[in-house]
Amino acid sequence: MKKIFLSILFLTIVFNLNSQELKQFNNKAFAQGEKITYVVYFESFITGKIFAAYATLMISPKIEYINNRPCYHAILSGKTFQKWEWAIYVDDRFDTYIDTIALVPWMFLRSAKEGKYRAEQQLNINQFTNQAQFIDKIKNTNSVFTVDPYIQDMISVIYWGRNLDFSTMKPNNNFKVRYVFEDSIYTSNVIFGGREKIKIQNGTFDCYYIMPEVQVGNVFKNPYPIKAYFSTDLNQIPIYITAKIRLGNVRVELYEYENLRNPLTSKIK
Repeated sequence: MKKIFLSILFLTIVFNLNSQELKQFNNKAFAQGEKITYVVYFESFITGKIFAAYATLMISPKIEYINNRPCYHAILSGKTFQKWEWAIYVDDRFDTYIDTIALVPWMFLRSAKEGKYRAEQQLNINQFTNQAQFIDKIKNTNSVFTVDPYIQDMISVIYWGRNLDFSTMKPNNNFKVRYVFEDSIYTSNVIFGGREKIKIQNGTFDCYYIMPEVQVGNVFKNPYPIKAYFSTDLNQIPIYITAKIRLGNVRVELYEYENLRNPLTSKIK
């Protein structure tokens, strides 16, 4: 009798865990197989304009499962060209697994080589219990901490943001974004700048732009040094990003794209 009771209790717990639901966040902006490539430039008074790297933002063609939840597997990767490695060597890859229903991450992986710095990290997020586990494989540390409901990571927030309705916002409207990185939670106040036409080498695009708040320190001199431009069509893909850092300016431009979910109607010419 005792064994039967325990079995029923176990099945009840499992059923309740599996039946938990997250609030649906409708995705109209991206789909599996999307791949966007960017050119990264560095500019300063001393160096002039340096064509430094390519960066790729992509979604795996296949849906993958984390904690029995269907997920988009998003990957951001970038590496400096060999001829500039003497000045700054970067070879980074970030993976995030985003719930297809709620657009929140379940797992975030970071593999970074930046100069002499190395990182191999894993962040497991339980969106049901609001608990996160941060594993640093190089430092050999493992910590568990509490996170906000529907917390984002630094890559998943891009895909979540692409589904915001910028068309209803007015210049200087703002909203807050909460995201987790390593074992800390950050809040960024994001200012909506408005609408602007941007001309890059790939063409001219009608864009919305935002200015996210950053931490002032060794890299940034002021809290709003970044302007990020998104296409005004349903894809709302990042078109152009400019960031003022202490050593100069970093510029990221759209180079090529494939398998977009919607027509890129924001391209003017």
